[in-house]
Amino acid sequence: MIRLAVTLLLGWPLAGMGAWQTLDESPEGLRLIDPARVEARGGALHFHERLLLTAGKIDPASLRPMREVLERRVLDCGTRRVATLSRAVFSDQDALIEHRAAPYAQLKASDWRVLPADDPRVRLLCRRP
Repeated sequence: MIRLAVTLLLGWPLAGMGAWQTLDESPEGLRLIDPARVEARGGALHFHERLLLTAGKIDPASLRPMREVLERRVLDCGTRRVATLSRAVFSDQDALIEHRAAPYAQLKASDWRVLPADDPRVRLLCRRP
């Protein structure tokens, strides 16, 4: 039931990879984005990002293995700043470990992080036709 609520809230196609595109791969895991579902709103781009974690990551609070992190994010291409609107961390068998959400209108200056010009999100999303 919790998984269904989070899926509806975040709006991600969790059952499969679908249109997800690889942003980068690191020792932390595989980072993906769904470019087909990017929305321009209020001068910023809203998008969904997914991090499939490598084995061995443990959530410090619950001590459960972490499998994936799903985030709904907003990117300001003019300033190359990104903020997270919602974040859900899942363990094996889709068990929800943590969920946080903040409405766009309530984002504070400290919620935004400046990205380097060569960040894969900037390259993919900000140079869209």
